[in-house]
Amino acid sequence: MAVTQPTAATANLTTIRGATITLAEAADAFLSSARMGNPNTRRAYAGALDRLAAELGAGRQLAAVPGDEIAAALRRLWGKSAPATWNNKWI
Repeated sequence: MAVTQPTAATANLTTIRGATITLAEAADAFLSSARMGNPNTRRAYAGALDRLAAELGAGRQLAAVPGDEIAAALRRLWGKSAPATWNNKWI
């Protein structure tokens, strides 16, 4: 798995290349990125991504998980949360 570092044009993006990356590996790559430097932010996102990966199957290939399935999992996990508290449910 290769993680492409952002350029000036894509300063807020990180691309993960590799056809066989799993949901767990993608989450780990994201959590290891520079934007996760704050341990509190990393902990909050890790909790949310762990729950989402468990719901979808952490060992599944990222490319094989359609967006509508991700959306349905998000609704199951946090759909009843008020918008103002959505992020709090991720911890």
